[in-house]
Amino acid sequence: MAEATSLILQDSREDSVSNCQKLCKIGSEDMISRLPDDILCHILSFLPTKYVMGTSILSKRWIYLWTKVSNLDFDDTLLYDREKPRATGERNAVFANFINRFFIHYNVQSFVKFKLKLTEKHHSSHLSAWISAAIMSNVEELSLCIRFGPAWLPESLFSCEKLLALKLHGEIEFNNLESVWFPNLKVLHLKCLPMLDNTCIAMLLSGSPVLEELKIYLIGHGCNQSVHVSSSSLKRLIMQFPSADSPYDDKDYRRVTVDTPSLEFLKLHDYASEEVNMLQACSLIQADISVGYLIGSFTIEFDDYVGMVVQFLRQISVVKALILSEDPIQSENAYGWDWCAPESVPKCLLSCLEVIEFKDFIGEVPEMEMVEYFLKNAMVLKKMIVSSDVVGLEEEVVKKLQFFPRGSSACQLAFS
Repeated sequence: MAEATSLILQDSREDSVSNCQKLCKIGSEDMISRLPDDILCHILSFLPTKYVMGTSILSKRWIYLWTKVSNLDFDDTLLYDREKPRATGERNAVFANFINRFFIHYNVQSFVKFKLKLTEKHHSSHLSAWISAAIMSNVEELSLCIRFGPAWLPESLFSCEKLLALKLHGEIEFNNLESVWFPNLKVLHLKCLPMLDNTCIAMLLSGSPVLEELKIYLIGHGCNQSVHVSSSSLKRLIMQFPSADSPYDDKDYRRVTVDTPSLEFLKLHDYASEEVNMLQACSLIQADISVGYLIGSFTIEFDDYVGMVVQFLRQISVVKALILSEDPIQSENAYGWDWCAPESVPKCLLSCLEVIEFKDFIGEVPEMEMVEYFLKNAMVLKKMIVSSDVVGLEEEVVKKLQFFPRGSSACQLAFS
């Protein structure tokens, strides 16, 4: 191949040979060579493309095997070789030329995944062309991690009918989302995008009619005061807001509304919102909830973490597995909180909840009272896990828990 490819192969030669020799030889028998090409290609699909290409020097059989791998993974940080240093300009030129020639020379018709990690701003002029080439090759999963900014994505990306998964991370910005249309998109990850706000989220969701998984990791820049997630197809939702001491926190986060009737799994780590509203949670069976001391209400006005937990349980009537944790600051702030048992036991405790885990446990009286309440009222509970980083807490807590009454005779206690 051309010079760029030769340089890439040269850089990856030693690593590839060493790793493959270890993998291929078990005793004196070559197990890998017995495998058919499709299995070998599947194994190679988990490696960065640089190392995949490096296997071409192993034997005649491997010379062109890497061209059949359906996943492409380009990472410019892999060009940093301490033993063979190059000038930044040369390194960037080699990387860009390698990707350009890859698309041109091999004329790839289709591949499953295209993963691109860029840390150098010098590659910004090539970004749109690389993404467009991936789209033309009918890519099904596109993953971008951009460390320089701003990086603008081509408009053609947002009308890609073949795309099944889109994962965006870093200094990525959008030109126009009004015409978004992802008819087959199932997975959408939006992590630490500076200009991501409620309007962007709403447009992306409205153009993704069959979306099943959504991950949102927000940072403070440019975000509206509210986040509204509305989707009739969504089954998995993971949302993370910055903690109170986050360098990105500008205290703009105020309300979170979730309207997802098909949702089965929810992970909410929220250390900044004042209100969280679950409009529909009739299908939710697993939840991981962590809230910080800044939150003041959960659907209705509450002054403490306990009230939010109780209200949340009333809204997730069929949940089977639940993880509860709180920001460590919660237990250290001056306000504190007290456990007050609800007048009526939430439905999920009586008939559905099978596993519950308390994270960041420190053994304070309100925490023990909450644990006692769950043990007593969770009638079908199979396992309770108490997780703590406090040294020496386990023995003390276990002694107390053993004497708490249990609504479920099958419940097992575990401390981690």
